[in-house]
Amino acid sequence: MTNPGKHRVNGYNNAKITPCIALAIAILTNLGCGKTDEAPDVSHLDGSFSLTRTEQILFSIDTLASEESVRSIFTQHETFWDLYFSVIIPPATDTTYQSAQHSSIDTSLDKPWVPIVRDPYMRAIAESVSQDYTDMSDINAQLTTAFQYLQYYFPGNRVPNVYTLVSGFGYFPFIFEDGERDGLGISLEMFLGSDFPYRSFVGNVNAFSDYLIRTYNRDHVAKRTVEVLVDDLVGPSPGDKLIDMMIHNGIKLYIIEHLMPDLSDTILFELNPKQLAWCESNELNLWAHFLKDDLLYSNEFSEIQKLISPAPGIPGMPSEAPGGVANWTGWRIIHALTEKDPKVKMLDLLSIQDAQAVVEAARYRPR
Repeated sequence: MTNPGKHRVNGYNNAKITPCIALAIAILTNLGCGKTDEAPDVSHLDGSFSLTRTEQILFSIDTLASEESVRSIFTQHETFWDLYFSVIIPPATDTTYQSAQHSSIDTSLDKPWVPIVRDPYMRAIAESVSQDYTDMSDINAQLTTAFQYLQYYFPGNRVPNVYTLVSGFGYFPFIFEDGERDGLGISLEMFLGSDFPYRSFVGNVNAFSDYLIRTYNRDHVAKRTVEVLVDDLVGPSPGDKLIDMMIHNGIKLYIIEHLMPDLSDTILFELNPKQLAWCESNELNLWAHFLKDDLLYSNEFSEIQKLISPAPGIPGMPSEAPGGVANWTGWRIIHALTEKDPKVKMLDLLSIQDAQAVVEAARYRPR
């Protein structure tokens, strides 16, 4: 039976979401299109990790205390603090750190922590973080589970150390070498919620556009942190064509999905339920669009950027099409590959170099 609430626009299924349909979509989204694997038992693996709340340490320092007593604090986790004072909040002689009020923080001084701790801009950010992230037990539990699956699927990878921080809206989660382990930094001010007045702090910066800050919240902290770890595992795309980046990003999504099996699709893809429903309803049309005029093999960044990155809209596609939609298609192709050939293991995905061969081996048949 044809649903009277549906109509066609440029060959795309443009369903209107009624309350009943929306409920069904929510159920399907929770189940996850293509998620058929049963998560393995990882209870025997230790995913516990060292968590250091550096913003709490930094903003509890007495700026009048002796340099010797304060520096003794920074001898613990020395690698992180060296990175923080030299790169995250760089010396003014290198790059002058500008707040929204145009005051600079000169970390080239003998006591680089003093101007940071005294800066009203940084203190305001730290206070907001303190209010929202006093308790991180939920995020810690998500990361612990992800690190258990990391050891299961990628034996030999050590659990990273985790550091929370305040970067002055300068950094999303990042990875760095921290002795014999990796270190993961989480700038918590990047996850203060869509209602937080980011622009009053940073001004008119594209990274804080409305369509992006929708995901700048607590629900996305663990996923964005694990994503950095997966980016490091997978490495850069082997090519610059749409098909290369589509498969590359699909692999990363597939791995994140397996490291975080309880993660909802809306967080995995950073799409809302309506956008996900649109992707699922238009899988065949999407593939036809990518094949049209050899777009799949284009390496013109201006043509493909919005297909692989967040965007408020995509030229030549319906307004309902979300930015980054090609990544969703890439994820579907990787699912098709692993379902077609169960012998393909997670480690095998890291060595994939030929995206065209993946599509052919998967015998991808969009629905």
